[in-house]
Amino acid sequence: MCTIKDEVYDPFLPTLLLSLHEEYVKEIVTGQKIIEYRKSFFKDSFQAFVYTTGSNGGIQLFIKCAPLIRSNAATLAQIGQEIQKDDYGEIYDYFMPKDDGCIIPILNSCAIKKISLKHLRAVMPEIVVP
Repeated sequence: MCTIKDEVYDPFLPTLLLSLHEEYVKEIVTGQKIIEYRKSFFKDSFQAFVYTTGSNGGIQLFIKCAPLIRSNAATLAQIGQEIQKDDYGEIYDYFMPKDDGCIIPILNSCAIKKISLKHLRAVMPEIVVP
């Protein structure tokens, strides 16, 4: 396991909380997933604690991301196909209803010891996972 402070954290970047499904968290950890697709998102570089969704969810990953790439469905699908070997049609269909969206390049990641939602709420009762 890496250490966030020494290997990923940048005190000058905004820090967000991001939710991802477990399969995508695993792909980031193994280096298979280097871009994230969103219909809209924060436009600048950022870093984020990643909450893994599901019944056994929790924060178990920290990532650093470059500024998003905003474009039309065809361009985003082409980028996803070339960079991450994703299915062009699936990505195109995801973005096509508005013919707009973004790709978030993941620059670095650090797996951390899982912090459960129960523990998060013990410290911050008002927390809402996005």
